[in-house]
Amino acid sequence: MVSVKVLVPVLIVLALFVAAGIYGSMLGPGGQQTSSTRSTTTSTSVSPSSSTSTSSAAFTMPSSCHSVNGLPDPACTPGATNPDVTQTTIQSTICVSGYTASIRPPTSYTNPLKLQSIQLYGYADTNPADYEEDHLIALEVGGNPTAVQNLWAEPSNGTFGSTVKDTFENYLHSQVCSGAMALAEAQREISTNWVQYYSAWKGISTTVTSSQSTTSSSSSSYTATTGQSLNVTIGIAHDPITRGSVQNITVYVRDSTGPLQGIGVHIHVLYASGSTTKDYDCTTSSAGSCSYPWTIGGTSNPGTFQVTVTVAGQHYYKTFQVLPA
Repeated sequence: MVSVKVLVPVLIVLALFVAAGIYGSMLGPGGQQTSSTRSTTTSTSVSPSSSTSTSSAAFTMPSSCHSVNGLPDPACTPGATNPDVTQTTIQSTICVSGYTASIRPPTSYTNPLKLQSIQLYGYADTNPADYEEDHLIALEVGGNPTAVQNLWAEPSNGTFGSTVKDTFENYLHSQVCSGAMALAEAQREISTNWVQYYSAWKGISTTVTSSQSTTSSSSSSYTATTGQSLNVTIGIAHDPITRGSVQNITVYVRDSTGPLQGIGVHIHVLYASGSTTKDYDCTTSSAGSCSYPWTIGGTSNPGTFQVTVTVAGQHYYKTFQVLPA
């Protein structure tokens, strides 16, 4: 029989070990005490049910949002991308028929968000039937299907309503899948100001008008006589061109009176990789032109390079092909 004098100290030691284990389970990393009860916050957050969420962090929605000219509030709806869709996976994801339908969230998820969005945007018309719960970055160009920052109640009617945006989404999708435009460029255009890029594609509002009738030689903005059309032409020196060679882009700006001097031009080149870009600013000469020569790296990905030229707030596009050396 075990002596009581021996057993009591053993029981005390065991009790101390058990107590230490319970306390240790209450400690988080670094010895910080945790609790099973979480405090509530005033921020509005949605936990996406899909594995395609760009981030596990909750998105904090502002208390009010404002839509201008068909565009969502960037503070409320900045857009979010689908990490499963990259430049290297487009042919097995968005360019496959039926892919977007397979990841589109159900209305049981989007309808409550639509009602919330109608209130946040302060629309006078509160009928949900007059809105589409739109993915700012469309699913067909790699938009996140469930992230709340990529969803908003877009009016169906109006000059730049949801039907018009759907048309632009289809255009971007075809451009990306044909190789004429990089995925990153399509996502940038639709998330920053799709109305502006849609208008440039359709040739809407390409006429620059003003109550003045002068051309400034020191400013990057163009002021023309009311009704005057601005003609911008992009010249590509070599198409196709091999890696490691010098490419030269020349932009010509003129109106009905002839070449325009002193016009600010911004040239943006998106490489085929979708991650490398080149930007250059210049001012047109007396011949109405400015050029940007540069050497394409010998290890750059071959494929389609996208050129975006901005003049007087309008965007113009051209592509060229880069081949392996």
